Amino acid sequence: MAVCRCAEKDMCQRDLTRLSKASGFTGDAASDDSEMNNNLNDGKGNVPSSFTSDKEGDLLSSVDDVHNEMTDKISGCSSEISEAVSRVQSAYRAYCFEDAIYHAEEALKGH
Repeated sequence: MAVCRCAEKDMCQRDLTRLSKASGFTGDAASDDSEMNNNLNDGKGNVPSSFTSDKEGDLLSSVDDVHNEMTDKISGCSSEISEAVSRVQSAYRAYCFEDAIYHAEEALKGH
């Protein structure tokens, strides 16, 4: 016997709205990360080698390591959000199907 799934459908819609917002944040973060990396790379090329020190190479390497880690984290968050969207959309479709059956049965009982 089917049951009303209006509350679950509403929860799914709220979750999809939140996930969409989160996806926007990760997109912004990825864009900012890419821009930062481009700026750092541009800066590396503009410093004459006579002005660089041994420590500068270590610093640039550390910055690159942090950038790579951030890129991986942002990408991982993006993937998790996409997977969550798929799961919620699947649940939403199932709830819609069951809810439609329930309301159709209720309408038939009323006649």
